Amino acid sequence: MSNVIKFPARTKVYSLSFKITEVFHMTKNDTNSDIGLEIQNGLGTAYVPATTKDEARRRLHTLLPVIEWIDDNEI
Repeated sequence: MSNVIKFPARTKVYSLSFKITEVFHMTKNDTNSDIGLEIQNGLGTAYVPATTKDEARRRLHTLLPVIEWIDDNEI
């Protein structure tokens, strides 16, 4: 029998830029309550703790409907 030490996955706070409609509906629950948002004139930035960027995007989609992702070099 061997002893295995499991380390939890590292989480990082991802800054995601996106476009959203002028009027939108947010659905906040236990899985997305730690997401920070800044939204102005249809452009937004979300601060999402996650292990990968794809997971961060999926978590943000559970909170609000993103129309388009904006890459860092497009801003």
